[in-house]
Amino acid sequence: MLLRSPRTQTEPTKAYKEWSTVDPSKILIPICLVHNKEQEEQNKKKTEELNALLESTTARIAQIEQEKREQEEASRKKIEELEASLAYAHETVFYAQQETAALYYQMKTLEEQVPKAPFKQGAEDPMLSIEYPIDEFVEPMDLE
Repeated sequence: MLLRSPRTQTEPTKAYKEWSTVDPSKILIPICLVHNKEQEEQNKKKTEELNALLESTTARIAQIEQEKREQEEASRKKIEELEASLAYAHETVFYAQQETAALYYQMKTLEEQVPKAPFKQGAEDPMLSIEYPIDEFVEPMDLE
């Protein structure tokens, strides 16, 4: 079936007749093939870029995970060191308390054994306020 030209309402020209009778699939196939090849090349380039990006991202993730494991290991070791140090400090404090208690007991025992010396009233430091006769410590000087 031949179509008439809509503008002129006349019989179609010879070129129009030839063009309108050609199978459209024969015309479009080469164009589609060229377009598909270009699209394939673009897709291939994009695929390569995405694969490279995926590899670099995967490598970076592996590196970050490795760094995280190393930090966790370092943190665990530091925690163990601090726990050991804390245990040593607790032990040291315990023995210091025991030693202090023993020394306090010895001091109280010695205080009970030492005779009481007379102290001045209201003095702050009993050792500085002990009343001793001066004659016992100082020899009289001859002033002549």
